[in-house]
Amino acid sequence: IGVIPLYWCGIHALAGATIALLILFVLARWFIRRLGGFTGDTLGAAQQLTEIAFYSGALASWNSI
Repeated sequence: IGVIPLYWCGIHALAGATIALLILFVLARWFIRRLGGFTGDTLGAAQQLTEIAFYSGALASWNSI
């Protein structure tokens, strides 16, 4: 259900969201393994990194088509 609005935005939004989710998954595993969980600082860092990943993935797919 949450992916439908991204589909309406086009393939570029789907590519960006896919990359952002991949980065978020990797960060979550690393935070849990390294720190034993999440803190406010790690959540803020994850938000910033996934936002950059979303924009990078959308731009990369835009330039590849």
